Amino acid sequence: MTVFLLTLLALLPAGLLMYLIVWMDRNEREPLGLVLKTMMLGALGFIPAVLVESAWEWIHWPPWGDIPTALWDSFVKIAPIEELAKMAPVFLLAWGHPQFNEENDGIVYAGASALGFAAVENVFYVLSRGWGIGLARAVTSLPLHGFTGVVMGYFLGRARFAGRQACRLIFWGFLWAYLAHAVYDTLVLSQNLLVLLMLPMVAAIAVIGWSVLRKGRALSLAHNPVPTEPEREMMAAQGPSGGEQAEAGPKFQKRQSWKAILGRSLLLTCLLFWLVLILAMVGENEAMAVFQLMIGGLVLSFVPLMLGILLEISYRSRGKA
Repeated sequence: MTVFLLTLLALLPAGLLMYLIVWMDRNEREPLGLVLKTMMLGALGFIPAVLVESAWEWIHWPPWGDIPTALWDSFVKIAPIEELAKMAPVFLLAWGHPQFNEENDGIVYAGASALGFAAVENVFYVLSRGWGIGLARAVTSLPLHGFTGVVMGYFLGRARFAGRQACRLIFWGFLWAYLAHAVYDTLVLSQNLLVLLMLPMVAAIAVIGWSVLRKGRALSLAHNPVPTEPEREMMAAQGPSGGEQAEAGPKFQKRQSWKAILGRSLLLTCLLFWLVLILAMVGENEAMAVFQLMIGGLVLSFVPLMLGILLEISYRSRGKA
């Protein structure tokens, strides 16, 4: 039973992020079978990545110290290999498929491959190290893999229809994912207080990834406008008068203001909580104590943080609608 629950903890964040990516592509959905195949091939990419990374271990490098070793491991041994393993399924399965017919499709397929890879990697970590690592990776490593895959997929989607500019866009997509991944791994492997910077970094990547998801959806809507003009005219003919429509916006915003108040209160509380926690970490001399404080903070703040973000997104989305 414990193994089942740990596996569920490892896979659930990847499933939720994949659902978000597919939901943002709801205007012109991709075939579920092709998305799942890309995700499965991304998961299988974990095997050659581990083999290549293990081969590096045969070379005995001199003791460079924590930071130089972390930089070498991140920028040379881990990030380039894993990002290539996540990019390859897009070209092997989806690139030449007739359903890859708009820029946003690159986001779906690259996101699926990245999350397939991340899910398998997460299962290995969580089953070997337990609940604390599972909860920590659910709000750090999984969002990193998912949203870097989204941004890389945006560049791949543009490259699919860019003609001579395709190679340049593919390069920039890979470079973005590689640098983000390498910097994150450097912070994690640094074995000092630099590890605290991974939290704001993951938050920034999540914000960038969300904006790219919205941009991809906007491109999809530009290709396939919804609703059509006759439907809009019919809705306008059946809807309220101009004056009533003008009043509807402020009234709606007023009804939805509780979301902004509650969401921002939760986010502010989480911010103050982490400021206090960081001050406590700075005062600790033992690495294990710092790690335990960080894990405890992630566990306590995860639900209110996610709830605050969802409420803020809902409020802003409804307001724009």
